[in-house]
Amino acid sequence: MADATRRVSVRLSLDDAARVKQELREVGETGQRSLDQIKGGAERASRSLELLDVATRGIQLAGLAAAARALVQAGDALTQGLSRLQQATGSVERAGQVYEALYRNALSTGV
Repeated sequence: MADATRRVSVRLSLDDAARVKQELREVGETGQRSLDQIKGGAERASRSLELLDVATRGIQLAGLAAAARALVQAGDALTQGLSRLQQATGSVERAGQVYEALYRNALSTGV
């Protein structure tokens, strides 16, 4: 009797082996497709982050260029202002004194 039970269970296992093998293959293929989709998404995200990094660097460079331009413009405005003061006061020395007084006044008033 024990022999008959073993044969039946072994026979069922062998008969179902092909079906189980096919189902395992399908599970593996589904898993591989999912993994490929994840890899594709990760690669797209990586490229996007690289583009964001490049854009950030471009913005930083543009900011530095704008700051340099503003500094040059401020220097030009200062030079023009001193030149006008010199013309108005008649001497470089007097223009320096007036500029110094204006600067102190600006600091004290916060303007």
